[in-house]
Amino acid sequence: MIKDSIRDLYFEHVGKTSDKWDYYLNEYDRSLNIFREQPISLLEIGVQNGGSLELWGKFFRNAENIIGSDIDPKCADLIFSDSRISVVIGDANADLTGEKIHDISEKFDIIIDDGSHKSGDIIKSFSRYFGSIKDGGVFLAEDLHCSYWKEFDGGLFYEFSAINFFKLLADIVNYESWGLTRAPKSLLIEFFIKYDFEMDDDLLAHIHSIEFFNSMCIVRKQVPRDNLLGKRRLFGSIGLVRPMSEDGIPMLAPNQECYETISIMDKFKQLQFNLSQAEEVLSQTREALSQTEESLSQANNNINKLLCSSSWRVTRPLRLLKKKYLAFRNC
Repeated sequence: MIKDSIRDLYFEHVGKTSDKWDYYLNEYDRSLNIFREQPISLLEIGVQNGGSLELWGKFFRNAENIIGSDIDPKCADLIFSDSRISVVIGDANADLTGEKIHDISEKFDIIIDDGSHKSGDIIKSFSRYFGSIKDGGVFLAEDLHCSYWKEFDGGLFYEFSAINFFKLLADIVNYESWGLTRAPKSLLIEFFIKYDFEMDDDLLAHIHSIEFFNSMCIVRKQVPRDNLLGKRRLFGSIGLVRPMSEDGIPMLAPNQECYETISIMDKFKQLQFNLSQAEEVLSQTREALSQTEESLSQANNNINKLLCSSSWRVTRPLRLLKKKYLAFRNC
């Protein structure tokens, strides 16, 4: 265990309260320790009681800026003895709040999203601030278990959840293997429309890796040239099983346009088949409803005929007598 690790600091902490899952503490140490002695700038979306900001200050001893952003105006009353810590009040996805944050620091090494946990907010925060992360820095989204809950714009099979968005970023990391002329951002168009944002291909090319943990995702940023496979390299001189002579060959993905077209056509045919089935079920439902209405109409006619019949009028005294007898017996 690292001496004075984040876990150690959390368990020894006696200042402002901080709410973190136990699982996160070891992952913080593993993922963020490389920044420990650097003059970093850190942004945490979601301040709550301010305890995590104090702990980041203790862990990153050489940090230049530790900024917290929260929509709760009560956070403005938080006072910190560490002058490097500041709090910006407002929605982190609002332009004015973003300007206030960038007035303190234009670039960040670490951004932690511990805000509303709603999928739309997480996705928009990533799109807004990933460009502000230095190459070599990280964006860390916490509490992604909420991506599986409807009340947080989520669900296991909900296509617009934050967890699904980050899964698609893994495909963008492997863009050079697509074998398609589609732009990387084309994979995210439906998210752009749904949540009203956009990311260009140049920015997406800086995504180096996507790491998933229980309820957490870390996106690492790096210069685009470091995110490519590069040339194929062969080492050694003896190839008894399979002679090799492809050293220095760059990645050349086979053309997949025809398969992409077939895939789209298959999806279209499946959609047509599902629509045909739905129309058949609707037709059957309408037919059953029509038969039910016809039966009800016939029953209503029979009742009207009975009420208008002479037998119904003749037997009325007997029905009244029976009603009185039953009432007397139940007394």
